[in-house]
Amino acid sequence: MKKIILAATVAAALSTSVMAFDLVDKDENIVVFVGITNVFDADYFIGTHDYPDSTTAGHTGTQEDSGYSISIGLEDNIDNNDFGTRKMLTYYDDGKKIYADGNYYEAFSNKGIEASYEIFYKINNHLKPYIAAGIGMNDSTSEALKRDTTTHNKKWGTSGHSYDMTGIMKLGVTGEIIASIEYFAEYKYRAGGESSQIDVLTASTDLPNAVKHETITLGLGYKF
Repeated sequence: MKKIILAATVAAALSTSVMAFDLVDKDENIVVFVGITNVFDADYFIGTHDYPDSTTAGHTGTQEDSGYSISIGLEDNIDNNDFGTRKMLTYYDDGKKIYADGNYYEAFSNKGIEASYEIFYKINNHLKPYIAAGIGMNDSTSEALKRDTTTHNKKWGTSGHSYDMTGIMKLGVTGEIIASIEYFAEYKYRAGGESSQIDVLTASTDLPNAVKHETITLGLGYKF
């Protein structure tokens, strides 16, 4: 059922965007942004890899991959010192995040689609701060692995996969670099996803949902 909801959300968002582009007038521009996320997050393990046949033994800390986002939408064409709006459709993939503590390992990844409504203030062509809100659907995966502390063989493993409706809030700034090429920088908070208690043999573990709640994205765009 959740897969059907996800497919319907994507289809509705895409069809709405296509219809919107057909109605573009002289007071609107089509904008496209491509960005990289998590560029400032930790990307390392603390410790040593004592056991070559184990991906986790001896590692303690966090490793995180960079993600990306692709956005397309409509932006009001306004004068300086005025407010405008921007309607955006965004696909994102936040990469994989790994937590390791000796013989214990957790990995999370998430991707999805979001629709947002943004209000910006045009100081000039080079500086347009904005605030936004929206909704989306997140596709999450998570897994956990435990190894024996003596033999370092696999003791148990578990994984999960879920689709979650999300709400988002964004703060950011865009501006023209040269001609129609633009930059953007954005902070996003994503609400949604809950931890779930998963049984593993005689015990249980709290395996968090993979929804990443905060991202910082830097990128470039083009205005048509």
